[in-house]
Amino acid sequence: MSFIRCNLCKEYHFDTDKCKPFFEYQIPEFQDEDDWYPVRANSFESAAEQASEDDDRMGDYAIISNSGLDKILIRDEKGTIKAFSIEAYSMPTYNATEIKEEKGEMK
Repeated sequence: MSFIRCNLCKEYHFDTDKCKPFFEYQIPEFQDEDDWYPVRANSFESAAEQASEDDDRMGDYAIISNSGLDKILIRDEKGTIKAFSIEAYSMPTYNATEIKEEKGEMK
């Protein structure tokens, strides 16, 4: 059993594991009706979430800056299409840097 980057799904998993199912997504607000993009996930709902994350990461973060999407379409390999709305939240990150104070001074 080896941990590999799969040639099919392009994700890392054990060579004995199955790839996540294939879906396609379209965001009508941003794309033409003929434009569908691949995403792999275990369900329609998780495909919508993963597609939103992927689309934001590859673009200008329009989804997160608008706190979500009114509509994203997910299509499975059988051609079944389901529509979802997306809520998006930014996650604040905090970093601490130590300040070197002179002896006797503490503010």
